[in-house]
Amino acid sequence: TKATRIPKTDKLIHLTIQTALGKKSVVTNLGDNFEPIEFVGNTFLFVMNMPPIKMKNVLSEAMIIAEDSFKFNEEENKWEPFVKLVKVTV
Repeated sequence: TKATRIPKTDKLIHLTIQTALGKKSVVTNLGDNFEPIEFVGNTFLFVMNMPPIKMKNVLSEAMIIAEDSFKFNEEENKWEPFVKLVKVTV
């Protein structure tokens, strides 16, 4: 997996992933929750049967699966939303 931030954006990360169908280009908007390096060397679930689209002139051929959840911030004594990537153990 190769992962880089898309220039002049706050959230977009471009992933190049290897699948059984070959290499695919994926754009995700999870850049405000994750650094590109967090996608490298891990296995994630993707939706592959989507029509390709361009985001900021970069082709996206799939969508990564992520889960919205909440965690408790003890310093501020409140629940806050966070995003968790769905990892696959092989």
